[in-house]
Amino acid sequence: MASQEQKIEHLSHHLPYEVLMLRHAHSRMNSPGYPLDWNAYYEAFALHARVLLDFLENNSDGRNFRKSDFSGTFKAETDQEIQRIVRQEMNCQVLHFGKSRKSEPSGGRAVRGNLARLFTYVTLLVFGAVTLAWWGVLAWLI
Repeated sequence: MASQEQKIEHLSHHLPYEVLMLRHAHSRMNSPGYPLDWNAYYEAFALHARVLLDFLENNSDGRNFRKSDFSGTFKAETDQEIQRIVRQEMNCQVLHFGKSRKSEPSGGRAVRGNLARLFTYVTLLVFGAVTLAWWGVLAWLI
């Protein structure tokens, strides 16, 4: 079981880092540039989106923090389309050398729409979860 100091460290440093990297990758993907830059930012986005989604949905073993380690009252609404984007599309496209990998053009309209939806979903969930978790930390400190 994690100590209160470890939880504070993760809430104050590691979770904001994951959100910062997700936001940075998302913003850079929407900037004009070299196509391979878009691919690199897409990969970074997929990685940090998956880390945050696993955290928020308590999809983790004992080696990683889960949202429930910080707040038992916050419940992330499961969005099946978000699950499909992260667990199928991004997973086989970025995190595995899968046989079902697509040759879709970088930055295609459908991909950009999915990324915008995923970005909004994860950002809002993180905000809600962190707000409740920080109230719990503050109550512990007082």
